[in-house]
Amino acid sequence: MTKYFSLLFVLFLLISAPLAAQDFSETLSEVGEAYARAYVDPLAESLGADMNSGLFHTASTGKKILGVNVYIGFKASATFLNASQKSFDLTYSGTVPIEVELAGDMITLDVPATFTVTDAPTIFGDEEEAMARVSVNHDTTFQSIGLTLPISIDSTLSPQETIGGLLPTNVAPFLVPQVGIGTVMGTDVMVRFLPQITVPDYGSVEILGFGIRHNINQYVPLLPIDLAIQAVWQRVGVDDELDNQVMSAKTFAVNIAASKRFGPLTLYAGLQTERSDIRFQYTVDPDEFNLDDQEPVEVDFTLSDIGKNRALFGMGLKFGPVLLNGDISVGHITVVSAGFGFSF
Repeated sequence: MTKYFSLLFVLFLLISAPLAAQDFSETLSEVGEAYARAYVDPLAESLGADMNSGLFHTASTGKKILGVNVYIGFKASATFLNASQKSFDLTYSGTVPIEVELAGDMITLDVPATFTVTDAPTIFGDEEEAMARVSVNHDTTFQSIGLTLPISIDSTLSPQETIGGLLPTNVAPFLVPQVGIGTVMGTDVMVRFLPQITVPDYGSVEILGFGIRHNINQYVPLLPIDLAIQAVWQRVGVDDELDNQVMSAKTFAVNIAASKRFGPLTLYAGLQTERSDIRFQYTVDPDEFNLDDQEPVEVDFTLSDIGKNRALFGMGLKFGPVLLNGDISVGHITVVSAGFGFSF
């Protein structure tokens, strides 16, 4: 199921992400929404955290009221995954076909069932498929030759195979081009942009983000450090090979940053609040549930992380126009980020 050199290989920093959008869609098509939510939740959490990282490397926006500062480079981030993000336990409801004998004839009924999985892999978990325990406890009736016949089913069926992880890893990385330009009245803008990249037979990915940062020192000129506030909106879209949207991620972050420069060295820190909304869309294939007479089911749900906060600390080194920086942020999740670019 897993394809290498795939679309999300591009999305996740072109590093250790052997996961194609088409594979992702096909894998999710084998499970319903309840299972999919638990399966992709670590992906939503780590992608949102990665996207909201590396948003600044200094609080300085320039000393002049009107001036031009330009930054062109790349920002990479990586979320460290813990054990709880690689497996899950879940009990959910569904239907199963079951044969019962009625008046000497065998009939097949689609009846409600309870599915239970223990230590099932998430998208970042082990590739071995999980097994769901299936139990049926259902009373119903059946019409036959003008009679209403009661049917009572209380049974534990053979375990049902679900899905395994697509990307066994301990780190979820992300890379994005970033441009910054300013300053006008102590304000500069940041743009993150990756035009739609299409990989034949796999799908496509695109990234777009905007940020505005405003310097506070102009109002308090005697501050011994630089202070700035920033707001950033971003979007990542992933489509499969048929141009059907598989995933759409939107994030928003607001931060306050402080920095101090010592020659080529800049130390910086910040506090940030953020949210992310990751939407997943796919089609459940009835054949996976032995429901050949049913139509495919469209699944569309959003996982949101609202009001998440983090603190970050980092340093940058500037040698001529070359700027290198790195930082670590701690909060609801731990993320490291690094940048390489040119600053003029």
